[in-house]
Order: sequence, then structure tokens, then C-alpha cells
Amino acid sequence: TTNYTGLGSTGEVIVGKRGQDGKIVYLTPRRFEKNAINESLLMNEALKKNESFFPNITDYRGQSVVGVTRYIPEMEWGLIVKVDTQEAFQSVNTLRDSILLFAFILTLFIIIITLFFVYSITGPIINLASVAKQVYTGNMSKRALVLSKDEIGELSTSFNTMMGKLQASHEDLERKVHERTLQLEESNKDLEGFSYSVSHDLRAPLRAIDGFSKILEEDYATKLDDAGKRVITTIRTSTKQMATLIDDLLTFSRLGRKPLETKDVDMKT
Repeated sequence: TTNYTGLGSTGEVIVGKRGQDGKIVYLTPRRFEKNAINESLLMNEALKKNESFFPNITDYRGQSVVGVTRYIPEMEWGLIVKVDTQEAFQSVNTLRDSILLFAFILTLFIIIITLFFVYSITGPIINLASVAKQVYTGNMSKRALVLSKDEIGELSTSFNTMMGKLQASHEDLERKVHERTLQLEESNKDLEGFSYSVSHDLRAPLRAIDGFSKILEEDYATKLDDAGKRVITTIRTSTKQMATLIDDLLTFSRLGRKPLETKDVDMKT
């Protein structure tokens, strides 16, 4: 028969027997006879009464095929049904490729969903950590993004509320520090003016006391006894000490306008 309906493009049903010379005689035509290069191994197996399934065997064309053998003892015929391995497993390969494609798409979908789920958890935390780091460096105007209404969202909201209060307290503290600084500067100016005025007013009577005591010491030395001379000396020494104290007071009043100078000190000495 040459009817290959249902056998695909490479399928064959072949019937054969042994001739008197021992060679195989084919009772049905082989579909690809012009490509034959040897006797059919499958037909040899069938005529040996080996009824089996061969998942991978070479046919008369030297091609890999899938075949089934049967032996008909009444007629001493061998029957084989075969199809090329590539065509036989084409549907399996197609199904395999479809399964692999579906598995790849499913895996990709799962990965995307997983990444989205992970980001929905870690994203707000990363943002909160980034904002906290910027706040630590002094930028108190930053606020965390509230991306959800779960516990993390509530945490971000609480953090923003806390930062709002902290920023307000910080601004109020800066305002108070600025006001106190202005008041301190004003007090320092008043103190400097007062120190200068007091030291200037004290110098005039000191100069008078020192001047008159010097006159007494120089012009009336012969009229003063030793006790009087000691008194004059004590007066003049005291006026010099008082002048030194006034100079030190003026120096101290000017320290507020000088930059702070630092130096190393050996604590062991």
C-alpha cells in the first residue's frame, strides 16, 4: 500500500518476509526506497520474532527512527511501524518548549511580584533611613515618604510628626540663642564702657594723690620725721598699685573684642 494517511511525513507500515535465498522480501513498498542503503534492522528484528518497541534505532535509510515490530506466525511475515525520531518527538519537544516558556514567564512573573512585594516593604524603610541620615547631618527640613497605611506607614508618619516638632523646637532655640547673644553683646558693651569710665574717673584722683605725695616727699623731706616719710612712701606705693589695677581692669575690658588664643599646656609640669 502507498496510503500513508495518519503516518505523518516520515511514518511507514512495512510488511516483509524471508525469501528462499534468506534475503528480506518486502510485501509492501518502502516509502523512501530510493534512499535505501541497507536492509531494515527493524524488519530483521520482526522476522526474528522479536516483538518490541524501539525508541531509537536506525532504519534502512540510516536515519534514527522510533519503531514497533510484530511477527505474524501464520504467514511468517514481519510487520513494522516506524516514524523518524525527530517527527515522533516533535510534539513532545513542542510541549517541552511550551512548558519551558510557560515556566520562564511564570518565574519572571513571580520574580516581579516578589521584587514589588520586597520593595513595598524595604522601600519605605530605605527612604526613612535616608531621611534620618540627612537629618543627622543637620537638614531638618527633610520628611519621610508615606507610601502605605501599614505599620511602616504609621512609623513614617510618626517620624514626620516628631521631626516637625523637633524643627520647631530647634528654630525656637536658635531664636532664643540669637536673642541671648544680642543681650550678652549689649551687656559686654555696657560693661566695657563702665570699666573704661570707672578707670578713667579713678585715674584723676590717683594722679592728684601721687602728685601731692611726691611734692611732700621732695619739698618737705627735711620737715618730716621717719614716720612721716614712711607714710608718704606707703601712699605713693599704694597709688602705683592702684594705677596698675586700673590698667589691668582696662586690659580685661578689652579682652571681649580679641579673638580667642589657644596654646598647648604641659599638664605634667
